[in-house]
Amino acid sequence: MNSYWGGAFAAAAGCLVFGALPRLRNASRTRDAVLLGVGLGMHLLTRPYESIFLFLGVALFFVPVLRRRDELRKLASVAPDVVLVLIAPVAIMLFQNKAVTGSWTTLPEMLSQYQYGVPAALTLQSNPVPTAR
Repeated sequence: MNSYWGGAFAAAAGCLVFGALPRLRNASRTRDAVLLGVGLGMHLLTRPYESIFLFLGVALFFVPVLRRRDELRKLASVAPDVVLVLIAPVAIMLFQNKAVTGSWTTLPEMLSQYQYGVPAALTLQSNPVPTAR
């Protein structure tokens, strides 16, 4: 996180997420659900591709809770709080996509890769051809 590439914001988001997870499992409080949502939203805005793994990790963390009905009810009671907090970052991301790329679902990074032909990450892949737009 201590680098030129700006990892401090994503690291702070990770701290919020991984700090809220055990607290939510032990005692489902609205405060912890909001902190989880803020952390997920911060990470989604700064690292949209890597957020897939963070969301998957959060879901896998709660898999053992699915077997216990009483704990599942407690988590379900605070799940809307997480979703409500996530609405704002998702809306910001969608509006930025529309303003920059003209499409709600096309990320600026995707458009840049398409336009300028980013070199292939794997040697098995063919070299991309830049397209003018």
